[in-house]
Amino acid sequence: MGTPTHLDSPERKITYWFADLALVFLGVVTVFAKSYEHLLKAIDSAIYASLSMSATGQGLIPHLPIGLEANGGFYGTHGFNDHPTLLLYLSGWVMRLLGPEAWTARLLPCLLSAGCVWVLFVLGAHWGSRFRGWIAGGVLALTVSYFRNASGFQLDAPMTFFILLSFLAWEKKWPIRTGVFAGLAIIMKAPVGLLIFPVALLAEALAARQAGKSWRLTRSFWTPWISALSICLFLVVLFWTICGMIGGIAIVTDYWGRYVFGTLQGRDGTQSFDPFLFFRDLGRFYWPWLPLFLFGAYSVIRRGT
Repeated sequence: MGTPTHLDSPERKITYWFADLALVFLGVVTVFAKSYEHLLKAIDSAIYASLSMSATGQGLIPHLPIGLEANGGFYGTHGFNDHPTLLLYLSGWVMRLLGPEAWTARLLPCLLSAGCVWVLFVLGAHWGSRFRGWIAGGVLALTVSYFRNASGFQLDAPMTFFILLSFLAWEKKWPIRTGVFAGLAIIMKAPVGLLIFPVALLAEALAARQAGKSWRLTRSFWTPWISALSICLFLVVLFWTICGMIGGIAIVTDYWGRYVFGTLQGRDGTQSFDPFLFFRDLGRFYWPWLPLFLFGAYSVIRRGT
């Protein structure tokens, strides 16, 4: 049976396009709502803006570590080495080209953050329906934690943008792009960009269970999975190799030893971390959307039984 013609009518298509554009503008407006402000928050945003200028103060090749006092920074003789410098470096050149203002500091990070809404819409439409995509994108845009973080110069939302792109690329069966996006997510901020790979394994196991089959490590799954992971790790190793060649191997060992593995143990050498803080934030800010989450979880469980 063919699709009813009224479902493909030009009027309906135009309505869908307007709804899509409305969601895009919602994400952009949410992120850039305070673009008129001439000051950055005196926390991470101001720090990252200063570091961005430091990263580009020596020309095309940055002087690593960034933020050294000798180069006009505020981090003494040790510099800033808590995060990869890619986004800071790119934002620094945006600020130098357009002028060192608050809006230029936020421009690139906020554009990437706004992209999260659109990619989530595409994922929702791919996994369910266009309506489900609108709901998913709208929920993200109206979640307090998201727009508080995304409206400043932060690294979390840009990293999330590439994580979502890695999921979309995997769903589209694009292993090369999956690896590239996952690698960029890691280089944006942290190794949590590897998230697509354990999730893909879990999804494969659940799909086999729903089909009533025993999960076997088939070549059709492992070949793209290993290819994507290899490309991801290659990009990360290449990035840190270049950083090591510019600033010395101590930068690499300090970042991975102190910040990454130190954070996993609840410390980074200077301060303590609460490993459950993320879940507490979910309870504080995400609770308006819990009914939708529970309904979605129930739907998945019901389909699997």
